[in-house]
Amino acid sequence: MPIVYAELHNLAEGQMRQQAADHTLHPSALVAEAFLKLIDQTDARWNDRREFYGFASKVMRSVLVDHARAKSARKRGGSWVRIGVSAAAKVESDPVLDMLALDEALEALAGVDAQLARIVELRFFGGLTTDMAAEVIGISKRSVERGYQQARLWLYERISSAQSG
Repeated sequence: MPIVYAELHNLAEGQMRQQAADHTLHPSALVAEAFLKLIDQTDARWNDRREFYGFASKVMRSVLVDHARAKSARKRGGSWVRIGVSAAAKVESDPVLDMLALDEALEALAGVDAQLARIVELRFFGGLTTDMAAEVIGISKRSVERGYQQARLWLYERISSAQSG
C-alpha cells in the first residue's frame, strides 16, 4: 500500500501543477480520494504497472470531474474549475478550459476515436509520460506523441466551438 500511495501522490502532484492557482483540491486530497476508490475495488486485479496506471488515470479523472461538478453545483452554475491545457502549436498561449467541458469533449472524442481519448486520459489526467502511456496502451512512443497532439487539437476546437455558440 505505501508504494501505491507514493505512486498516486506523484501522479497527483503532476496533475495539480496543471490546475489553476485557485483550485481548491490539493494533491493530498486528490490522492486520498483516488486511493479510497482504488482500494474499494474488490474485483480489480492489476497484473502489472501498466494496468495499474491505466486504472489510476481513470480514477484521477473521475475524482477531478466529480470535484468540478460539486464545486459548480455549490456555486449554482457560477465559476467552474479551470485548468490550463495547450491545444496545439498554433495557439499562442495556453487556453483556460473548465474541467466539465473537457470531460464532455473527451467523452465525445472517445466516441470518435477511443485510443486518442485514452491517450489524453493517461497523459493529462494520469500524468504519465509519453513512454509510460505507450507502454500502457501497447503502441509506439511516436504514435502516442502524434495521437496526443491530434487529440489536443480536436478537444480545443470542440470546446472552443461549444463555448462560442
